[in-house]
Amino acid sequence: MGGGAGCPPEEGAARDLAGRTLELTQFLVAHGLAPAAARDAPAHVTHHHSCHMLRLLRETESPGHVLDGAGIEHTPLPDAEVCCGFGGVFAVDFPEVSGALGEAKARSAASTDAEALVGCDLSCLVHIAGRAHRTGIDLTVRHIAEVLEG
Repeated sequence: MGGGAGCPPEEGAARDLAGRTLELTQFLVAHGLAPAAARDAPAHVTHHHSCHMLRLLRETESPGHVLDGAGIEHTPLPDAEVCCGFGGVFAVDFPEVSGALGEAKARSAASTDAEALVGCDLSCLVHIAGRAHRTGIDLTVRHIAEVLEG
């Protein structure tokens, strides 16, 4: 399974693997799996749609379905479609813009009165949590896998 003319031979295998790879919540939904909430899971969260899920995977539903299945109440995040500002080398190339976007995302999450911000992309979550910490925003940030019984 080659990659075609002028392409490395492993490209076809890589594309095949990519086509079968799912994000965690997509996998859970696709296979009808509904983990319960972890013992220490917050009862009420808000959810950050990472740029990767939103723009590349075009996925917005599976995290909510998983949270619903676990019995975790979730409030929509204001301006959910806005990037956190961390993606790729953006944070390195444009640190002031990246920081402002991360802080705005943290403030938005804190405004929901949810117990925590959850998301599926660890890099987004680390960036948002870091901006919240540096700017004094009281915000708990957890990966969605952390709030599920596993």
